Formats: sequence, structure tokens, C-alpha cells
Amino acid sequence: MRNTVWMAAAACTLAMLASACTTFVKPEAQAQSVRIATAGEVKGCTKLGRTTVTVPYKLGFIHRSASSVADDLRTLGQNSAVDMHGDTIVAASQPDNGNQTFDVYRCRQ
Repeated sequence: MRNTVWMAAAACTLAMLASACTTFVKPEAQAQSVRIATAGEVKGCTKLGRTTVTVPYKLGFIHRSASSVADDLRTLGQNSAVDMHGDTIVAASQPDNGNQTFDVYRCRQ
């Protein structure tokens, strides 16, 4: 009986750890065409504005992997660009506790 309880607890812990590496954000259909650029690559583009996006960076006491959080933030930035009729984003800040700011541009006419 005691082994069954420990095995169930271990399985639950593994499931929580696996979910910490999972991405939660789904890209909008048009978001896949939004380019992620650097500041030097948007010369000649029209700046449409700035967006700040937020995703969970930890689940309970378990921190999600930095790459999963960064992927979700970029996807949300791209989704926001679509809402703003932009086609390019540039990171205006580094990811910080599940938050990041992006500048949104229209580069293609």
C-alpha cells in the first residue's frame, strides 16, 4: 500500500514537471507570418506601437523553463502584432517574470 502511494506521488510530480516545459499559447492563424526582428532590421518600417504580454512563468512553486516562457511571450507578441495590423515585432525588453514588451511595426506594404 505504501509503495502505491509513493508511486502515485511520483507520477503526479513528474506530470507537474513535464507541464512546466509546455507552451500554453497558440498562435493565431496570421501570427505565423509576423517576423521577429532586431532594431536594426526595421529601418524604413512604420512603428505602430508597443505591446506588453504576460504568461505564467511558474506553476505553483515550479518554475517553467525559460525557453518555454520565452516561446510563449514571442507567440503572444506575434498575436498582438496581428491585432495591431503589424507584420514585425522587435523585443523592447528581456523576459522578466513572464512579462515582455515588444515594439510592433508594419514593414510590408
